[in-house]
Amino acid sequence: MSYKGILEILIFILCANCVQLSFAQEIRVIDNKGTLKTVISNSVTTSVTAPTSPLLGDTWFDNTDLDKIRTKIYDGTNWKLVNTKVELLLDLTNTQKLALLLPTETNTTEIAAPTEGMVIYSSDNKNAYLRADNTWKPITFNSVNNELIFDGDDDADATNNDFRYVSLIINGNWKVIRYDKTDVNVEDIATKTNNIGQTTQPTTLAACTALTF
Repeated sequence: MSYKGILEILIFILCANCVQLSFAQEIRVIDNKGTLKTVISNSVTTSVTAPTSPLLGDTWFDNTDLDKIRTKIYDGTNWKLVNTKVELLLDLTNTQKLALLLPTETNTTEIAAPTEGMVIYSSDNKNAYLRADNTWKPITFNSVNNELIFDGDDDADATNNDFRYVSLIINGNWKVIRYDKTDVNVEDIATKTNNIGQTTQPTTLAACTALTF
């Protein structure tokens, strides 16, 4: 055999190993009622380029990236990627360096009928929340800012003299903690949950003492 012939055989073997094709064909069959029908035998292709002249329902394993082989189905017009979510679920070693994207709302109050076990990301509070025990609980970190401290002695109402008030914002929501000077183990909390009319953070002693704890 000539050198040229051997080279042609080697090239053919190399191409056969790189691209595996099974061509679709239309087959005419007779069903059990005697009706002549046309059945399409779909093809399954593994290659780096899209198959030519595909038929509806053909499958293409796009192995352009061997670490991220994508399954595509021909819908009659375009090749549709069908296994993105499956890859995310099955790639437990995360070789593709992907991440779970949580559903996003501005705040947890956007969920009209929350259910135990729900997880969302609040774009306002820059935090993720888990629904548990009938409340939304932050599951990443507590963002605390704008801390204000007031002493009850600073107003004319003597009933406030035994208290200190700390007003702050946690994960975008205001909270006021009232500490008892006479007993370090006693503290009361006020939030917008039990102070519906107070929509913004209390920033004065008068606003803090007027809250419901």
